[in-house]
Amino acid sequence: MTGLLQIKTESVRLGARPVGIRQQLSYLFVVAALREAFAALGAHRHVMAEASEQVRSARAAQAEARLARVRFDAAGEWVAHALGEAVLWSEHSPPAAEIVRDLTRHYREEHGLIIDVESGIVEVDPEFSSEVEQNRRLSMALDERQRRARTTAAAIVERYWPRLSEHVIGALWVPVGRARRDRLRAQLAERGIAELVCRTVVFVLAYLSGNTSDMSFLEEAPPLIDPGEEIKAALDSDLAQMSRPEQEWGFGGAPDWTERYPWWESATALLRTPDRARTDAARTAAIQQSVAVSALWPDHTDRAELGYLLTRYREQLDSLTTTAHHLVEQPATIDDAAWDWVQDQLTGLRDTRESLDAVSVQNRGLLEIEQIRLRQALHVCDLGDIYVDDAVFVGSLYQRGRDQKRLSQRGEDWAELSAALINDALLEAGKDHGDLALDFEGPDEYADLDEWSIMVRLSRIAHGDPDSEQSSHELVAAVDRIIADHAISEQATALVRGQLHGCLGWARAEGDHLQVCRTGWTERLSTVCAARDAGQLHFGLLAPEPIHLQSSPGIEVGDRDQRSIIGAAIPHEITRHSHLDPHASTEQAAQTRPGTEQGAQP
Repeated sequence: MTGLLQIKTESVRLGARPVGIRQQLSYLFVVAALREAFAALGAHRHVMAEASEQVRSARAAQAEARLARVRFDAAGEWVAHALGEAVLWSEHSPPAAEIVRDLTRHYREEHGLIIDVESGIVEVDPEFSSEVEQNRRLSMALDERQRRARTTAAAIVERYWPRLSEHVIGALWVPVGRARRDRLRAQLAERGIAELVCRTVVFVLAYLSGNTSDMSFLEEAPPLIDPGEEIKAALDSDLAQMSRPEQEWGFGGAPDWTERYPWWESATALLRTPDRARTDAARTAAIQQSVAVSALWPDHTDRAELGYLLTRYREQLDSLTTTAHHLVEQPATIDDAAWDWVQDQLTGLRDTRESLDAVSVQNRGLLEIEQIRLRQALHVCDLGDIYVDDAVFVGSLYQRGRDQKRLSQRGEDWAELSAALINDALLEAGKDHGDLALDFEGPDEYADLDEWSIMVRLSRIAHGDPDSEQSSHELVAAVDRIIADHAISEQATALVRGQLHGCLGWARAEGDHLQVCRTGWTERLSTVCAARDAGQLHFGLLAPEPIHLQSSPGIEVGDRDQRSIIGAAIPHEITRHSHLDPHASTEQAAQTRPGTEQGAQP
């Protein structure tokens, strides 16, 4: 049959070493896909030889239909998977063989990989500058994020302050760091723009350009999403757990759902009164298992869960990046067992990416700017920058988690450093390993359990845990005991105690800071929900009637996403109403799907 390939091998031979994360990952993905295809080739040939012509044609047609949906700009793990399937069918299907040729051409042009499928050879093009190409693509992605951020911010100004727009839009710039964000907000306020709009413009500039890693969302982010809407997906998940039959829980049985535990109380408090009553009724039915409880809000997405999914995707990529590096530097260490592990990881990676891609293009309660931001984050991962961890969503509950996680991580990092300083000071003063005797069982691989014990207690203090004072007393008492037992000199004692009390003071300050953050978010959510229930606050600042952007100085207006992003920043089902003046007090109705209410800001 013309156009078919003739596979002459069942193994993969490797050539020159790839360079850079993007090329190394592509190399790993391709080799894994070819290994899997070659391993299945013998059985596949046998099945096709035994099958009738009709069956062979039907199976080939199914494979061709799957391969016809392949997008060469998809995630690398999916493109390589398609290559493997196309190779498997290339001896029986001319379209599959053609896709193999197209994909090998794609890998040559886009990744600098030379793939000879019939001979099973994967080489690296010596003329292809992989690191230069990776940096060029990352730079282009950054430019595109900044362009989109400026276009969106310009649309907000044009929408609400058309008389000022020509003086302001050309001066919009992407602020990096708290000081520059504060300065830009002040400059916009000097133009007479309302404080809420100033905050929104600056937030959008930082958010869509990927510059929020240092942002305090409590202090800087405007309320863009109703917390009562944001929490609904998580409540649905809990209701699903409550309605599980007893026998499915296994050892230990089901939790006592009759107890209204604190999370449920605080979560339902965010809802509007009708939604709260509906949720309580569903909870009662789920606990009694009198009826099957279906999701109350199936069109909502749990932003926190989606954030965990994105983190897991990055962690999976990180693990495979390490393996790709080993394949390049120490190929002999990647044995058959390691390749089996790689295949399992790739299966999980594809599943995770499929879920994330689906959310990034389907409207399930996310704002359109969130979908765009999610696509940006995934695109950066595809380009090899998997360690960027800027905010992806704009919900208050998600942002609260980001704020607290950032402060908690800072506490963990400093606790680890401080523990090493205190333990080193004690060792220099005469302490032996294990003398601290804090009765804390640390990990076996930890070099010094005393240091681990100190770190755990400092972490508790830095997190503001209820037993933080007890942890402080334990540390001081243990150090005093060592000083007495070893008759440590006054000078050494002063150094040790100075180090200890300095670190304890820092840990308490961190704990206080984190507690202020927790309290601040609790008060903010209560205030937002109270204002919403009183009709004083709506969540449509980014959602007036669709705006058709015009080119402005320094602003290039692009595709449909650019033109409609402001008009579609809330879920598509919502009917938007004209609201030119953000200071106007007239309330405007907004038709929403059941369970939601959204309109223009006061």
